[in-house]
Amino acid sequence: MTFLLIAHCSGRACRPCSGCPGSWSGSSWAEAGPRDGNQRAGAQDALLAEIRSQRIRRGDAARQHLDREAREWRVRAKRDHAEQQEELPREVRRDSTATVVATGSSREGKRLLVNGVGITNLTPITKMMVHLPNAFLPRPPQTGLVICFGMGTTHLSMLSWGIHSTAVELVPSVPGLVTFFHPKAAPWMNSPLSHVVIDDGRFYLERSSEIYDVITIDPPPPVEAAGSSLLYSKEFYSTARKHLSPDGILQQWIPRGDSVVLASVTRALTESFRYVRAFHSLEGWGIHFLASMTPIPNLSASQLAKKLPPDAARDLMEWGPASSAQEQFEMVLSKEVSPDALIREAPNAPALQDDSPVNEYFALRRLRDPAFQRVALRRLLGRSENL
Repeated sequence: MTFLLIAHCSGRACRPCSGCPGSWSGSSWAEAGPRDGNQRAGAQDALLAEIRSQRIRRGDAARQHLDREAREWRVRAKRDHAEQQEELPREVRRDSTATVVATGSSREGKRLLVNGVGITNLTPITKMMVHLPNAFLPRPPQTGLVICFGMGTTHLSMLSWGIHSTAVELVPSVPGLVTFFHPKAAPWMNSPLSHVVIDDGRFYLERSSEIYDVITIDPPPPVEAAGSSLLYSKEFYSTARKHLSPDGILQQWIPRGDSVVLASVTRALTESFRYVRAFHSLEGWGIHFLASMTPIPNLSASQLAKKLPPDAARDLMEWGPASSAQEQFEMVLSKEVSPDALIREAPNAPALQDDSPVNEYFALRRLRDPAFQRVALRRLLGRSENL
């Protein structure tokens, strides 16, 4: 909580001057809360009301002096608020599906929000969603499918391999914002290799006859969102499998989730594909699953790096954090986890299915989770220390 000092004579401490009521010792306090433009404007209204209520006993001179101070404060607050808004460029799009906001000025600060929900940010994880399966493919890929366009990072990474890339996005306004996040994306998006489809990702696959070498899926967060199970279920994987080439690889990203959700998704994948590998991300959260009907080669980081075309290598290293492609791959390979180990964390969890969306029925599990209970109690008590 912060306090603003409203002082006579432009805030400087002084002796009462002409027009300044001697009964005031030069200052009064107003509690303003968070110091942003809107909050301060509200505090100003309260102060102005207080000033006006005291006009009779303070006299005309004091009234004019204090009214002037309040007006100047209001002008400063509005100016500061406008400057804050100018520091955060944003674009707002509205369509029949959603309101979409792109905001931020730096790579770390840029955000994509759909109906007020943060969808993604600019992270090397979304690049690895393409480069990892493409490099593991036993031959050079020719076609790729990206389900969920987001900021466009994954689609652009697929194009960096010089192959045909199809990106499917549910919200019509989202792909048009790609240059907000990637200012140099226009030539790639206008390439004959680039194809963007506005459709539900699963429905698109059910109607399509196309075959892809790599399919990468990055469902919108949170993992518990209603309807998100349709991109994690056995039925979905059965459909996706029909659109993979015989040695093709599906990359499934799961951002976060409790042990039951992770076990349920893992079981759905292992029951749908003969070969499944899992890797924690290079940022330490979320898991990349690779699934295929043929063995996924056991390649080293050096071997994976050598398979990158020059444009793909530059794309992979654009945001680091490692200093070379080999080191970048090593950060992921060193974090491989056995699918069986993920299932053992919740051995009774069933495979996620359309009629059994384990991820969407999370409330009771969450309430019974000791870690969640500690966080909830801290927030309830307004305390930050460990309980």
